[in-house]
Amino acid sequence: MANTQNPKSYQSVGVLDGEPTSSSSNGEVFSNSEWAELVNELSISPRQAEVIQRILSGRSDKQIAMDLQIGLPTVRTHLNRAFLRFGVQDRIELVIYVFRKFRELCRTDRCLHL
Repeated sequence: MANTQNPKSYQSVGVLDGEPTSSSSNGEVFSNSEWAELVNELSISPRQAEVIQRILSGRSDKQIAMDLQIGLPTVRTHLNRAFLRFGVQDRIELVIYVFRKFRELCRTDRCLHL
């Protein structure tokens, strides 16, 4: 059977009704100010933030390693430490955890999303 899916890549953006959408000018899931607030709330290092941000953008471990010019085992170490820190089992649970934290910020009037 032929692949009939749209060949466009939406790794760095959201998708709404089949069309790419973005909540920030750089195509990331969160705006820079939202992400800075989340990083502060999560109390993670700048490198952990870079890894998690790329997970949120749909990057694979190998792609993250190439983006950040670090080894694949280093990426996996950052992820495993994040999993332990936040009590999650995998990258899907990590993404859910980050979005829950963002929603908590919004509920406490610290939401930066317009």
